[in-house]
Amino acid sequence: MRRRLILLTVAVTGIVVLAFLVPLFMLVGGLARDSAISSAEREAESLARVLSVLMVSESADAATQFIGEDRIVAVNASVILPDGVVVGLPVPRDEDLSLAADGISFIASVTGGVAVFIPVLTGDGSSVVVRVLAPSEDLTAGVQRSRVILTGLGIVLIAIAAWIADQLGRSMVEPIRELSDTANKLGHGDLSVGVDPGGPPEIHEVGVELNRLAGRIGRLLQDERETAADLSHRLRTPLTAARLSVDGLSDGAQKERLVADLDELQRTTDFIIREARRPVRREEEWCDLGVVTAQRVDFWHPLAAEQGRKVDVAITSDPVEPCNPAFSVYLDCPTSKLALLSTMCPW
Repeated sequence: MRRRLILLTVAVTGIVVLAFLVPLFMLVGGLARDSAISSAEREAESLARVLSVLMVSESADAATQFIGEDRIVAVNASVILPDGVVVGLPVPRDEDLSLAADGISFIASVTGGVAVFIPVLTGDGSSVVVRVLAPSEDLTAGVQRSRVILTGLGIVLIAIAAWIADQLGRSMVEPIRELSDTANKLGHGDLSVGVDPGGPPEIHEVGVELNRLAGRIGRLLQDERETAADLSHRLRTPLTAARLSVDGLSDGAQKERLVADLDELQRTTDFIIREARRPVRREEEWCDLGVVTAQRVDFWHPLAAEQGRKVDVAITSDPVEPCNPAFSVYLDCPTSKLALLSTMCPW
């Protein structure tokens, strides 16, 4: 039960953690990508503003020379002049560049990452295109580390849930185990045992009822012993009177029969008294009747062989109902010995 509770808790917690981790993984990747693109947009807008200010009094070529190619390359940027000259990172001639030259600002996925295009109008109506690249490594920067941290956090949460489930399972299993041990002792006749009720309310109630049941059984057995002992002692007086009456009869078959009946009744009464005085009745003892029979036959076989008696034994291992022993013995010997063999084991 304890293990099943832990497995169930781990499974449920794992599903919940997984349901949160998958969206978080996607969110972390999206945030990293958005952050890199936003940084590229800021660099592109900053560079475009500087160019627009400088080109009020200077040409586009002079403005780019004033800024410096090193500074342009440092921010992963490119400046494409109206005559097609590229200052900064190399730029492929494609549809994106033509679209930006027409005066349209946009963001496009390109080889190596994502590019931000911003056109800047010159005094003669032409456009200078500012292109800033957000490299692929910047788009995924910190994503792996964040995902590892989230995975570790999920594992920690599952471990905490498993520990809590283990503690909860222990608080439930230990009282149940104590109940089982107490019930086992009660089943073996030890009525003095009891259980300390604990655990959840339901298990606590079971423990209280088990203690009450043990006390009830003890009282019932005590009442039974007292009743049997009282009844047996009450029988002694009429038995004694009956024996005196029989002793006054003349000798004969009828007197012998009455004496035998009174002796049997006396033995039964003594047996009831002895049984009633025992604190706890013994449990029934079971054995393999076929094995006992084979041992008894082996024991008596030398004597039968010496006397020239024939002994036939047939023992089967098929299961049978109680009081129907799975064996048969045929002895060419007195009936008393056959009865001895068949009563060596209780059945």
